[in-house]
Amino acid sequence: MDKTAVFVKSAKGQGAIKANSREISMNDRHILIMVDGKRNVETLLKDAAIFRDVEATLDRLYQSGYIDPIGGAERSTLGATPAPTPGGALSRETKALIEQELVEFLGPIASLLCEETLATAGSLDEALSALGSQLDAQQAKQFKQKIVERMARS
Repeated sequence: MDKTAVFVKSAKGQGAIKANSREISMNDRHILIMVDGKRNVETLLKDAAIFRDVEATLDRLYQSGYIDPIGGAERSTLGATPAPTPGGALSRETKALIEQELVEFLGPIASLLCEETLATAGSLDEALSALGSQLDAQQAKQFKQKIVERMARS
């Protein structure tokens, strides 16, 4: 697994935490809780060192759909590639960044679209897909790419 990859909880992962679900082991749950969209795999390995098989657990959580890489990498292609994507509650900073970029494509109406969409989006991927649907295919691709690039720099 790429040590620079950053993961966020997917809607499924957030649901498992909120529901105190028994569908995952306690060890997996502890590691899932630590996935925050800020720490990369290398940092998580260090921070979660008291738990067993952290890297294998992250891979299992990813393959099972509990976490998503920031950047939208396909589940089948992540393996050992860097993965920057979305899937978890969005921070204020991320919401502001998305809105700033969308304004470049749509103008002031972007603020209204973002307000509605970002309030209910379960993940960054979900938010970008919903907002991207307001653009033509080429613009949607550029919009998503700019978001991923800006998030990687921050």
